[in-house]
Amino acid sequence: MKEARPQIGEYYRNLTIPDEEELEKKTKLTANDWQVINCGIHELHERLKSLGPGRKQLDVARFEDQVTVVVNHLEGII
Repeated sequence: MKEARPQIGEYYRNLTIPDEEELEKKTKLTANDWQVINCGIHELHERLKSLGPGRKQLDVARFEDQVTVVVNHLEGII
């Protein structure tokens, strides 16, 4: 991208081209903090309450009375 910066600047005069450091910084804003919960369906409520406050992304899979929950804690900022 460094080599093409002058040509891009000439073609798109109103466009501000970010540096490579800025692009890397934007892609590393959030850190994934994964946790897996394996338990019975009757234990799930208490296990989810113990996660605490904050933004989380959940994915749930169930087989009979067993549950697997993958939790991604979205609060980590690098």
